[in-house]
Amino acid sequence: MKSKLYLLNDDVHSFQDVIFTLKRYLGYTLIHGCSIADITHRVGRCEIKSGDISEIEDLYEILTKDGFKLEIKENGNESI
Repeated sequence: MKSKLYLLNDDVHSFQDVIFTLKRYLGYTLIHGCSIADITHRVGRCEIKSGDISEIEDLYEILTKDGFKLEIKENGNESI
């Protein structure tokens, strides 16, 4: 089942935190990380990954342990 993982805006993490974390766990470039950090800041959330639910849940667990606020959507429905 395809799912999407969204990063939610918070007042805890800096742009640098977001960029470093996305590079570390997802292999994103500096430019990609900057774009995600900016969208998350302006809009309140940004899709950071889509794929199989097991992969998305693994990333959710890792990133929430680092203190990030996330949301998973499955087929357009909020699940976590």
